[in-house]
Amino acid sequence: MTRTQIEPDALPRPQAHDAERAVLAAMMLSPAAATEGVHLLTPQAFDLQAHANIFRAAATLSAQGIPPDLVTLAEELRRRGELDFCLDTLADLPHYAATTSGLSHHARIVRQTHARRETGRAADRLSEAMRSGSAAVPDALERFRATVDNLPGEVDQPTVTYLDMEQPAPPIEWIVPGWLARREIAVLASSAGSGKSTTVADLCIAVATGRPWCTTLQLAVNQSGPVLYFDEEQGGEEVLRLFQRLYGCKPHPQLHVASMQGIVLSTPAGVSRIEEQIKTLQPRLVVLDTVAQVFAGMDLSKLEEVSAAFRQLFRLRDAYGCTILLLTHYRKASKDENDLMALERVFGSVGFGGNPSTVWTAQRNDGQTLEIRQVKRRGSRTQKIRVEYQENEAGEITLTAESLESAEAEKDRTEVWIVCYLAGKGLVKRGILVSHAVAAGFTERTVARAMNQLCVVGRIERPKYGFWRLVGDDSASEDGKVANSGKVESQDEEPQW
Repeated sequence: MTRTQIEPDALPRPQAHDAERAVLAAMMLSPAAATEGVHLLTPQAFDLQAHANIFRAAATLSAQGIPPDLVTLAEELRRRGELDFCLDTLADLPHYAATTSGLSHHARIVRQTHARRETGRAADRLSEAMRSGSAAVPDALERFRATVDNLPGEVDQPTVTYLDMEQPAPPIEWIVPGWLARREIAVLASSAGSGKSTTVADLCIAVATGRPWCTTLQLAVNQSGPVLYFDEEQGGEEVLRLFQRLYGCKPHPQLHVASMQGIVLSTPAGVSRIEEQIKTLQPRLVVLDTVAQVFAGMDLSKLEEVSAAFRQLFRLRDAYGCTILLLTHYRKASKDENDLMALERVFGSVGFGGNPSTVWTAQRNDGQTLEIRQVKRRGSRTQKIRVEYQENEAGEITLTAESLESAEAEKDRTEVWIVCYLAGKGLVKRGILVSHAVAAGFTERTVARAMNQLCVVGRIERPKYGFWRLVGDDSASEDGKVANSGKVESQDEEPQW
């Protein structure tokens, strides 16, 4: 006999029952988990009869190649005449989906608890035989020894594994260097109608085809691959129109776009559905637009519910090596929250800022540009870009990105040039200033931004429409004379920038 003392109830019964539910919930999430559960356990291992019945139904469906989700399980239990008895338990299983990442661990708990129950029963039979002096004592003793010998060891306790500080950390495997990496969860948040869907659609086309994102951002070598884009917010016609305006009417074998398919993370059936697509297509990038639809049925203000959904995303990421990008909105700020940090403005609980590896925010400046900033970036410095939209006569859209840092540096240089140019000239007509700036190598758009900023900080002023000067500079100049001798715009006409 390998053990001399038996503690049949050493494992608390509620913990054992929770483990049973966690195993059943895992089997509902995917066919692979169902197969593993059937391999690890038998119906007799479950303490509660309802759990045993659900396990038998799941095993039957798995043997038939049918995913044992809530619907199919309910149908199988109804066929067996066990649905009424198991209905409450079945409805409770989705709440255990968040704990199913350790299916093997929970299965060990169930097996050990079952073995201890059997040991306790064998010990009771042996004690009864010995008290009665029965001739059955040798047989009861043998059964007791066999049961104890088969008793599993203690449930594995999580061990602490320390990092080898001498081992060099592996480099980040980038898809778009500095912006998006392999096997990570990313979130892009912005106000409604800012253009984030258009920008991300262009990213999807870039990853699928291998061309640069927004014309200028090159993909890393050999990082193109299949893309899944699920738009749960817009109708199919709108989504189709968007992609065709970006890419033309050319289909691509690696670009898979779907609209309004009811993809959700709040039910095992919804998770199983998206997992089946990921398993089949093996995408490099999965885009879910938007969080409000994909997380439907959850209270997005509750961290535990949001984190449970992210655990499903982490499981999919780890199992299939894909990158997952979520699109969401800003939450509405109250009157005293005007200066909220961008990360805190992401709609929903803090889980949307804490769980992802990278968080982007997007802000539209005008009708043609969008600023995208990384407000969180694990493993690398944060970056920011300005995306410019251009549309031709055929309605085709072209996006062009430039580093916001480079753009800001160029604007700063332009501001310095404008101040130096206006010094001592008095009034200068805007057209003359711009033509000289362009001749000096600056773009009209950068000149306009620089003039706006200089006006805001009080370095230049416009005493008359179309005429500019340094603040406090009343001196004359040749440009000023030409400007003053020419036709001055009407006081009622605002110049076009």
